[in-house]
Amino acid sequence: MIIDPRQTALLLLRQPLTPSSGTARTPESTDLTLTANGQTAGSATLEESKEVSDALFSVNSTNLTKSKLELIDRTAEALGVTRDDFSDNKDFVAAMRDSLLQLKLKGGDQAILALERDLGLDELGIKITDIIDSASDPDRDDKVTEALKRNLGIISYSETGRGLVAVDATGVYRIKSA
Repeated sequence: MIIDPRQTALLLLRQPLTPSSGTARTPESTDLTLTANGQTAGSATLEESKEVSDALFSVNSTNLTKSKLELIDRTAEALGVTRDDFSDNKDFVAAMRDSLLQLKLKGGDQAILALERDLGLDELGIKITDIIDSASDPDRDDKVTEALKRNLGIISYSETGRGLVAVDATGVYRIKSA
């Protein structure tokens, strides 16, 4: 029987990190064992790696488009409009505009400001008219999309050019000078 020396070395290196045979491990041997197992001394544990993977690729992670559509639907509901009542998006947006106009005629600007506060639009830094404009083309990258990106931590003000980081003509991110 012929034993491949590479397999023997690999088996020896893949021993558990806790000494069971009574021999003391030196830091060098621990580093060598970690390296053989595809890890480094400062590497994340398997559970931490799983958490990162879930956050990036899980179906339960926050989705920008889903958040935007939910915000549009919540706004429409607050205005008394339901998307299912309309055959196309153009009529849905027109109904939202009409409902907003009726609210403004009845309650004035204070009623609109109160509705914006109730929906949390003031925290996002957008107006109800921005939501209605966004509803006309939900795939467009607009004020609502930028506000949601900032809120979800996807970007900061840098992508819009108002922050500390800007994109130059070649597409390279650079730190703005003050």
